Amino acid sequence: LTFTGRSVFREIVINELDPSGPGIDDMEFVELFGPAGADLSGFTLVIYNGSNSQSNNAFELSGFSLDENGFFLIGGPAFADADFVVSQTNWLQVGQEAVALYDAEATSFPNGTPVTNEDLLDAVVYGNNQPPSLSLVDMLTPGSAQLNESAEGLADFQSLSRLPDGGTPFATSEYTLQAPTPGYSNI
Repeated sequence: LTFTGRSVFREIVINELDPSGPGIDDMEFVELFGPAGADLSGFTLVIYNGSNSQSNNAFELSGFSLDENGFFLIGGPAFADADFVVSQTNWLQVGQEAVALYDAEATSFPNGTPVTNEDLLDAVVYGNNQPPSLSLVDMLTPGSAQLNESAEGLADFQSLSRLPDGGTPFATSEYTLQAPTPGYSNI
């Protein structure tokens, strides 16, 4: 019997995301959750555009780890205390988009890379009242729905949050709309 420590990290999931805030989008974020202190070396968070099903951002997470509570926050410029600060605004766009976590290096995902499910750990396909991006849904979360941040008409004031924290990768049914809790429990 051979044990490869990487299987433990299959428990790391996309726990919460907020692509739309009031005013300038400098407070968008993606929160990961998993075993406390888990090493994120070798993992990459990729953002896909639903209009062409290609990557438009890839963030290498090597050298980082989940905090003592199991959280890791990737945030826009207004999140100076995020674990990973993205200096650009509007890096997590509204519309037909996807956030995907891979067990792969960022060099595998230069901008314009077609969507793939190879080495995929978890993914969320979302929109703001747009029809589903079937190419993203079919590749990243087959059999699941595209989540709608605007379902209650409050996209600027709510996030897509997994309840309870953690859960099953790709299980979009575990998400709800609620006030954002970046870096903290969704409960």
